[in-house]
Formats: sequence, structure tokens, C-alpha cells
Amino acid sequence: MAQSPTRVITAHVPIEMAEKIDELAANYDRSRGWIVKQALAAIIEQEEHCHQMILEGLADVASTGKV
Repeated sequence: MAQSPTRVITAHVPIEMAEKIDELAANYDRSRGWIVKQALAAIIEQEEHCHQMILEGLADVASTGKV
């Protein structure tokens, strides 16, 4: 299976958060990168779902005129 292209991003995180990422990586026997990718995927999915729900709500208001 071919891997999709990747891009490196950098973020400064509090030391406590970095330590928790290290701990999770050790507990799951995974890399820090894997932990961060999982976390980013989860937050992106959550935010996209939230945004979709907002759009549906706005469309409902627009079509019914009820708030």
C-alpha cells in the first residue's frame, strides 16, 4: 500500500503536554508522531462535524424562519 504524501509541521506545546504525549507513546508502543496524528485526526473530525451541524441548523432557520 502506497503512503500518501506528508508534510512536516511544527508546534510549540507546553512541557506538560509534551510529557503526556511521550507517556502515551510509551504506553501504546507508538511514536510521538503517531500520537499527534491520531489527536489531530480526532479534533479535525470533531470540528468538521460541529461545523456541519451548524450549517444544517442555519439552513433550517433559513428555510423555516424559526429560531
